Amino acid sequence: MYLETMTEEQIQNKLTENGMTAVELKSMVLALKEWLQQQQHLPQYMSEQELKYYLWGSKCSLERTKQKLDAYFTMRHLIPEFFSNRDPCTDQMMLYRKSLNVFPLPRLTKDGYRVFYSGLYSSAINFCNLTHCRSVVNMSDYCMINDSLTNGTYIIIDGKHITYKHVKQVPTTQFLKALSYVTEVLPLRLKGVFVINTPPVFDYITAIFFPLLSKKIRERVHHFSGHTELYKFIDKKILPRDYGGEEASIDELNDVWQKTIESFKEWVMTEGSLLTDESKRPKQCKYKYSDLFGVEGSFRQLQID
Repeated sequence: MYLETMTEEQIQNKLTENGMTAVELKSMVLALKEWLQQQQHLPQYMSEQELKYYLWGSKCSLERTKQKLDAYFTMRHLIPEFFSNRDPCTDQMMLYRKSLNVFPLPRLTKDGYRVFYSGLYSSAINFCNLTHCRSVVNMSDYCMINDSLTNGTYIIIDGKHITYKHVKQVPTTQFLKALSYVTEVLPLRLKGVFVINTPPVFDYITAIFFPLLSKKIRERVHHFSGHTELYKFIDKKILPRDYGGEEASIDELNDVWQKTIESFKEWVMTEGSLLTDESKRPKQCKYKYSDLFGVEGSFRQLQID
């Protein structure tokens, strides 16, 4: 799938906003690469592009990037159910495709935000939240390697076909793990979550899950009875035709995305399966391998931008 890149002007504006130059950014990437090579407990496959993606999404803070990178690989220990069995070509994953659309939109917003879309089919009898989580991990990994720099992330969730049955498939502990992964590990800089076509079960969802969100995240969740309210936040032309936009339809975009992620299988099964070697973690390292919500150092302290 083609993913639009930020313009040179947008990148330069963001560098200026951060008080940096392109040369300084390159220097920071090299410093991060050198740091990674010294971390014997971490996998060593990450390219300069991947490190730059993480650095950029961490507001060009070396320390914050180090925290997120260590968390990224450590989480593969802490929540193995998200990182195992995620071969995009298995029968389970293929069946999943028939119940849920999930993909990035090809074009960025005028502010340079990447938009991710998720929506159930009406006959979502094959929905499995754990499989959904694995697919999201695959998508985030793909974007880390193949996407350009972005200024932030929007998420669109079409709630039209969400029922009580679907919500019951999401245990609170699983939701917390997914939330921890998205907010503490990924360098997404979440700017907004838009729930459109809110379902009758939405009040139940908010009662169960909203108390688990930080105040900052709750303030960035918007819900609408339809979809036209999206136009206040997202350029209409980059949306799928289903929502009055100029992009391809949801089904077409999902088909293209599935072919894209299937071609990503080799990486998922090799580099994507590597995790920390805790026997080699330095004793003085402030990022410790512990239980999911008791990670020392910074995992719990990291805040969404």
